[in-house]
Amino acid sequence: GVFALVTGLSVADAFYLAVVITTTVGYGDLTPVLPATKLFTAFYALLSVAVVSTRLGSLLSALFDQTNRRLEDLRRRRIVKMATKKRGAEEETAEEGLKEECGKAWRVVMLSAVRLVVAAAIGVGYFAWNEGVTLVEAIYFVAISLVSRGGSG
Repeated sequence: GVFALVTGLSVADAFYLAVVITTTVGYGDLTPVLPATKLFTAFYALLSVAVVSTRLGSLLSALFDQTNRRLEDLRRRRIVKMATKKRGAEEETAEEGLKEECGKAWRVVMLSAVRLVVAAAIGVGYFAWNEGVTLVEAIYFVAISLVSRGGSG
């Protein structure tokens, strides 16, 4: 559909390329040529891999359930500690402890995302400078490299 229109490929070739990109195989037998199609493909690659990863992440709900059980156990332990420790010190509620744990996890995720963006930006700049290619070609190369195991470039 849209991928075929934007890239100028046949519907079959566009579908094939979309599957190759989304599954991060990256054979390299079909690659976009025009700057606009390279940009579209780069953003498509990053977006499609993100969407597929998010969907696969839902399969990990058992892991999250286990983590939630552990946090609930931590909350119960803090309640017991607070009930037995009444020496005038400020009592920390279980909810505050849980919020603190979630906040730490969120900071780790955000820090990882920032590191990825910085690394990609450095890669784009270096590739554009070292190889003498346009910024669009560098963005395309880095995006495809981030999501591929093969040599589509």
